[in-house]
Amino acid sequence: DFILDLSANDMDGISPIPNSDTAATVQGYWATIIAKAQANGLRITGVTNTPSTTSTDGWVTTANQTLGPNNAQQDIFNAYVRAKPAGVSFVIDAGAAVGTGLTDAKWDVGYGGAAPWTAEGIHPYDRAIGSLIGAVNVANYAAVLPSTGLGYADTYGQGVKNVQGAIDLLMGREGDIYLGGLTGANFNSTADQAITLAGPPAFVVADVIVTNASTSLTAVQGGFYSAVGKTGALFGTSGSTSFSVLTSGSIAVQFGMGHAGANPSPAMQEAGTIYLSLTDPQGAAATADIYVFGKWIRPITRA
Repeated sequence: DFILDLSANDMDGISPIPNSDTAATVQGYWATIIAKAQANGLRITGVTNTPSTTSTDGWVTTANQTLGPNNAQQDIFNAYVRAKPAGVSFVIDAGAAVGTGLTDAKWDVGYGGAAPWTAEGIHPYDRAIGSLIGAVNVANYAAVLPSTGLGYADTYGQGVKNVQGAIDLLMGREGDIYLGGLTGANFNSTADQAITLAGPPAFVVADVIVTNASTSLTAVQGGFYSAVGKTGALFGTSGSTSFSVLTSGSIAVQFGMGHAGANPSPAMQEAGTIYLSLTDPQGAAATADIYVFGKWIRPITRA
């Protein structure tokens, strides 16, 4: 099988080398590649473009994004891919997975703005993988995975960095994925609070983002554990990590997990649970939202 994801940098209009090819021009590129792939007996999966925008606030809102100058051509091209042109067997609609719509799409803000899905308005961050995975019908590839692999075309040869979730899932590469979260976690309680995780066949926790605090968490200390009662593997460097940086709901803090040495991150199989357990509560009503990201463990296979 061959995944064809060649167009984003040709059409974005805003990159350091702002290419502004028309939809017709890029469709011509695709026709050439499709013909060669078919001649070699390959099924082809087409991938739509992700949005191309600029932002004045780091892509944490849609209001402060401006569509790229070649947006109209992007829309025409994505409509062409979604219609599954001749020779294309499947479509991964990456644009719809991370965008606000099918036309004039801006980048979705990703987890309420706590973790933007892009850093430069063209390509997705690893953390967008959870949404991109939803655009992939893995059953389409059951006959070729994991015994063979997938060919991959990308304008600048970025591989993992472009359409990460869809491509990485199919190729068995490592990448960050959204595993689960807890909305309205109680930061005025020392009770264990379960965070249910679900992911690929095996994964490890890599990062936890906490945001949307209902009040300034000046007194809160605690940690994330793999078992109840502050037992099991400790995620992070300390069981008394301070959350005091969360002074308002608009602030997000990222805690690195899975440290080597004394606090290794245990591998989990398809699903698992970690626990927020505080040593020092706020002392008054306080909540915040938690988002957990990780890396999958999967053998890399090639044709």
